[in-house]
Formats: sequence, structure tokens, C-alpha cells
Amino acid sequence: METLLAVTEEGSFGRAAQRLGASQSAVSQRIQALEQASGRRLVGRSTPPIPTREGLAVLQAAKDARAVTLSLRALREKWIRESASSTFPATASYVGPGQLPASHVLQ
Repeated sequence: METLLAVTEEGSFGRAAQRLGASQSAVSQRIQALEQASGRRLVGRSTPPIPTREGLAVLQAAKDARAVTLSLRALREKWIRESASSTFPATASYVGPGQLPASHVLQ
């Protein structure tokens, strides 16, 4: 989905390739793979590439996912700074999906 964002934000497959550090062919293949996975054409091969209706839906999901990722990174950095200045011992543990009892899941 990051590739689809790059293609639409940059306005071309070539500039998206430069931004992503990939070849134009690789960018095209990634878009084709995303389209194959979704079963829908997501972007027209015009200049500039125009997202289809389905592509707009995927783009919104990609933007939402990027926003969540950025928020999580900001929280992580905040927690790292707080841990560095805290007198409490830092605990580094990872809780993954399915590792919390149901009583700990937000409803």
C-alpha cells in the first residue's frame, strides 16, 4: 500500500520508484500485485496515474494505516524518553495478539 501511496502522491511511477528506491518495473509489479490481491484495478495507467473508485478506498486505508504507524512511533519515542528519565526499572516485554486474557481487551 505504501507503493500505491507513492504512485499517487508523486504523480508518476517513475518518481514513486525514485522515492521508494526501487525500479519503475518493481513499482509497477507491486501495484499489479496489490490489484491482483484486491481483485480490482486500483489506479489508471494514465499520466498522472489516477486512482479508481476502489483505489481511493485502498488509498484511504493506506493513509489511515500510515497515520496509526506514525502515532505508534511517536508514542514509542515518548515512552523511551520517559523510561530514560524514570527512576522505575524499565520493563521491555512484548504482548502480541492473543496473549492477553479477554478481561484485558477493550470492548
